Order: sequence, then structure tokens, then C-alpha cells
Amino acid sequence: MFDCCTIIDEFHANMRHHVAKGDEAFRWWLGVDHQGGVIRLTFQYTGPCFDPTQVRDIMPQSIEHRRIGGLGLALISQLSDRIDYSYHSGVNTLSVDVNTVEFPKEDESCL
Repeated sequence: MFDCCTIIDEFHANMRHHVAKGDEAFRWWLGVDHQGGVIRLTFQYTGPCFDPTQVRDIMPQSIEHRRIGGLGLALISQLSDRIDYSYHSGVNTLSVDVNTVEFPKEDESCL
């Protein structure tokens, strides 16, 4: 559940910072489904086509030298098991699957 909350929070932050900065009327929608041990979060919003699955990988570097941007999508990718994107008639749809059966996702060396 914490992974899903983090994904939702990061998505919201990206929408507010990159898609609708300063637009108080901007809205996005979230659908939640759970089947077969997988939670699917489906985000939808109107706007220009932007496929977050095509964003380049984040290069490892110190926080002091890192440019702002891309870390939210990297975090969403790390916490999810599958991400799909589509764009139809001005609506962006991002589906994020989180497997609730295979835990933990953390690297065993960190435990």
C-alpha cells in the first residue's frame, strides 16, 4: 500500500510541476483495481501527448550535481512491476501495476 501511495504522490507532483503548473482548474483522474494479487492504478488527464515510458534512464550521480527532473518517474518505475501508456483523443492514460504477492521489492543486501 505504501508503494501505491508513493506512486500516486509522485504522479500528482509531476502533474502539478510539469503539466499544469499554476493551473488551479487542472484535474486528473485515478482508477484503482485489484485482481489476482496485482493493484492497477490508472491515471488519466487531458493535455499534450507525453509518454513517460520513453523517458531516458537516470544516470547515477551525487545529489549535489543532479539536475532537477526525472526522479519522480524513476521512483514510479522502481516501485511498479509494469507501466503502460496510451494517448487517445487528447487524453493521456498511464496504467501502473504493483504486484502485492511478490514482496519485498527491496534489494536483499539492504535488509
